Amino acid sequence: MLKDVDFKPFYTSGEDAEPSEFLFDGLINSQRFDLGLGFFRSTGFSTLAIGFASFLSSGGTMRFIINDSLAEKDKAALLKGAEEKSDEEYEQELIKDIENLTKTLTKRNQHFFDCLSWLVSSGRLELIAVVPRKNKVGIVHHKFGIFTDEQGNQAAFNGSLNFSQYALNYNVESIWCEYSWDAQGIAEKRIAEMIRLFENTWHGTSPAVRVIPLENVKVALQKKYPKKTLKELVETECVLATEVIKHPGTSPLAREKLRQMVAKMSKIGERLTSDTKAIEPEQQTPNKWVHQDNAISKFLEQERGVLNMATGTGKTRTSLRICKELIQRKQIDCIIISCDGTDLLNQWKVELLKLLRNENIPWIVLKNYSDFHDSETFRLNPVNRILLTSRLQLHKSLKSLPEKIAGRTLMIHDEVHKLGSAGNRTKLQGLSEGIRFRLGLSATPERDYDEEGTQFILDHIGPIIFEFPLEKAIAGGILAPFNYYPIPYELSADDKIRLKNVYSKKAARLKEGNPLSDEEFYNEIARVYKTAEGKVPAFKDFISRHSEMLDRTIVFVETKEYGEGILDIIHQYHADFHTYFGEDDPSVLNRFSNNEIDCLLTCHRISEGIDIKSLLNVILFSSSKAMLETIQRIGRCLRTDPNNPSKVANVIDFIRHSDNDEYLNSDAQREQFLESLSKIRP
Repeated sequence: MLKDVDFKPFYTSGEDAEPSEFLFDGLINSQRFDLGLGFFRSTGFSTLAIGFASFLSSGGTMRFIINDSLAEKDKAALLKGAEEKSDEEYEQELIKDIENLTKTLTKRNQHFFDCLSWLVSSGRLELIAVVPRKNKVGIVHHKFGIFTDEQGNQAAFNGSLNFSQYALNYNVESIWCEYSWDAQGIAEKRIAEMIRLFENTWHGTSPAVRVIPLENVKVALQKKYPKKTLKELVETECVLATEVIKHPGTSPLAREKLRQMVAKMSKIGERLTSDTKAIEPEQQTPNKWVHQDNAISKFLEQERGVLNMATGTGKTRTSLRICKELIQRKQIDCIIISCDGTDLLNQWKVELLKLLRNENIPWIVLKNYSDFHDSETFRLNPVNRILLTSRLQLHKSLKSLPEKIAGRTLMIHDEVHKLGSAGNRTKLQGLSEGIRFRLGLSATPERDYDEEGTQFILDHIGPIIFEFPLEKAIAGGILAPFNYYPIPYELSADDKIRLKNVYSKKAARLKEGNPLSDEEFYNEIARVYKTAEGKVPAFKDFISRHSEMLDRTIVFVETKEYGEGILDIIHQYHADFHTYFGEDDPSVLNRFSNNEIDCLLTCHRISEGIDIKSLLNVILFSSSKAMLETIQRIGRCLRTDPNNPSKVANVIDFIRHSDNDEYLNSDAQREQFLESLSKIRP
């Protein structure tokens, strides 16, 4: 019962009594929850998953009053629930096990949104949306709620708290609370007023707001802020300013200033045509992107070569502009684009289709990777075709390319440093000699400790013809600056045993006459350090003081097994995380990109190419001796974010200084490199 809880009169973030504590205690000890909201986001269910699991398993019901802004997936799930009949078998399966229900509410996958639909269809959650009755502008911004238990006891709150993950986990919020059993009687009167406000709003009798159909609620951002022409933007500003002029609360002086502004803007609007496009970032700041123009000019002049451009500086955009230019010049009949990884190839597919559509280019995109098998179609007729292919399958298409077509082909190798592997050298030797235009893209084209592989890239594609490194990109404001956190650690006793075993193995193999190669030996040594248990307590200590660095974060680990141990620590501070290993669904990455997941733990799969602008933090449990991998990985969080123009990223690294092993010296080199980069500001 609610009376059994040691509730506080006031809860505030950062002190002993957090607002989420009140909500947990209220959910676990009540049967009904009435909530008047500002913004509703279903992430609130995930953040309070344990409390809601207990509440629902005990038969709890909810009524929420929300404003007219919903996330797209939330709206779809709520409307689906309103249209469906409740599935009693699903309900029994879901609520019979609190632990299972907690997991369902925690992980924001399809099961979570199915559960959200069930909450509505079963009547466990009722919602109405409201807007201001009198004003065309503004939103309903109530933030109060009442818990009621089966004995009729009530606990209520009023304050700044929204129902969302950010409000509950990260914002500084405060709430005042009232309890019906308070002997003073004042609380009972205040709760009665909250109930009156809630019921009047719920039943549509409030003079301040009116109820609207859930179907009419705006989808956050997408529909509320559509891309407009300059003329439309000017007209919208004039309308809004006119509304403020008419408002009785606007002072005479403010009215006069606004009238002058509207008059000026109206004259500007008259000079603009309806098809005048909104200014794109490149048009606003031409100098910022001039490196792309220089790279394009250099390639069109040379026709062969590698663009060495830092991650996030527009390698893909630059190459698409090269494609467009060569097509418009009628110098090519087909394009072949090759890289490793389904995620990156899918990203290319989206960008290519945009290019063809926006420029009215009547070419066709063919795909030969994953479940797509268009190589035979391409071989039969490569004219006016763009082939997207995995590097593993590239040799088949190059072998069958007619000499006449090869002379009018543009071949693009993305992440070209991978082209120099031993397997590629064998398969692709000599196959590109007839191709006229050959373009390589990479932030790190040279292969560390592999001169033969690097030479193959130069022979197969051409020399590095343009460079735009990280230092220039950060200084120019094209990439975000970052803070660097090198965490010192020591090997554990088990780590030292594993290290000793590698040296013993080396000695034994030498004695047998079958010595380990230098590469084998250093790989095994490196694996010990990459999976060192000594990093775990160092991480635990760091993240206990900086738990905010698990928000919009990728954690790079060496192995799935090692990662599972790190997940146990992350789970103590953050519920909204997911793994992204070889067996995980590729849609996980899309959900992370769309902010449905906040923290992602992975091995190697997203070190390259993928554009996630909102990413803030990278944690490097695993770092290679070669700087190539480090540059690729930190590049994931250095992309600028238009929704966060003052973004400063964070790179968390693990460094050991205490002995002279060659691999450990690479730790010190990496630290020196990243420390230097972290001092650069735009």
